[in-house]
Amino acid sequence: MTTQEVTSPEQYAGMKLRTPDKGFAALFQGNGASPVVMSSSDVYMAIERGTIEGGVSGTTSFVSRKWYEVADYCQTLGTGPNIQMLLANLAWFESLDAKTQDAIMQAAKDMEVWACDAAILDAVNSVKALEDNGVEVTHFVVGSPEWAKLKSAAAPRVEEVMKEALGDSYDITQQLLAATKDGSMTWQEAIAASR
Repeated sequence: MTTQEVTSPEQYAGMKLRTPDKGFAALFQGNGASPVVMSSSDVYMAIERGTIEGGVSGTTSFVSRKWYEVADYCQTLGTGPNIQMLLANLAWFESLDAKTQDAIMQAAKDMEVWACDAAILDAVNSVKALEDNGVEVTHFVVGSPEWAKLKSAAAPRVEEVMKEALGDSYDITQQLLAATKDGSMTWQEAIAASR
């Protein structure tokens, strides 16, 4: 959400924006913004005081934290649902028998699909709630010229951050992502194929 209207990525130039992590910081820095990593609980007051001109988070957070009271504009970025991960100590996981490992992996994949579906529905409902509260919403739809501009300006730094975060799983993640983009695999199938 921002305090000024943004209908094109170039309009982020010079804006101070809260970002939750290095990945989003790289995206917005590549588009000329000055990202500030801070807790989402501090954003309302920071926007209200003029310390920042907007904050990056999910639309559900915009509604639950009432950012619409201090910012009149929202841009959806088509980054997809943001869900939590299931992590386990590798030594512990490898100490389990194959049947137990498979059961844990299948349960995690089933939960991820359920969580993605729930997150997508929550995002739709929260965008409507923002609009009901007078917020002007601009959608940077994946595949649109505006999305392409947003992504290409930040691509080198975002890729660097992703490689750092994903480590050895970067290549397979990119292959699965490409398969969902070319239609040879659904996102649910990509989750099922991951490990």
